[in-house]
Amino acid sequence: MEAFVEEQSRQAEALAQDLCSTLSAMLRNTREDWKELHKQIILPAIRLANAIRVSTTDYQLFSRLFAKTHGQPHIIHRNEIQHYQMVDNTTHKIIRPDSNLKTADDGRIGEEMFIVSRGMFRSHQDGVDRVVLCKPTLLVKLDERMGKRIKALGAWTPSWFSGGDEIS
Repeated sequence: MEAFVEEQSRQAEALAQDLCSTLSAMLRNTREDWKELHKQIILPAIRLANAIRVSTTDYQLFSRLFAKTHGQPHIIHRNEIQHYQMVDNTTHKIIRPDSNLKTADDGRIGEEMFIVSRGMFRSHQDGVDRVVLCKPTLLVKLDERMGKRIKALGAWTPSWFSGGDEIS
């Protein structure tokens, strides 16, 4: 087991050095920055991967491959907004449950263009309990342009009635 850990550490350091040289245009001092990159990003990622690998819990990535028909777009309905992180293809804005959207009679709001990032779910061995660790992010082509969100009016003020500071 110790040989495995040593090899993993060696590969992690090599990865940090490679990443640092690739990102050198954005980093200040590339000679020392790879150590910081290794400590702050690479090692925690390796620890997480090892914890997931040896866990008795089952981790799954979101996939809709079984439900898609080749060449047919996946229809997005308003009730799906709560289950996914969605981004409007036209405006690049996040689609939220309170977004002002035109909805068809069947609840349709648009079509999924592609999955930007897959979600991750955790379920126990019995498969009953499923916890969303990270929602999938979908790029969506809306049927109609998203309207502006209506902001709450806030508290009543005297200026609403008379335009001044006092209520007459």
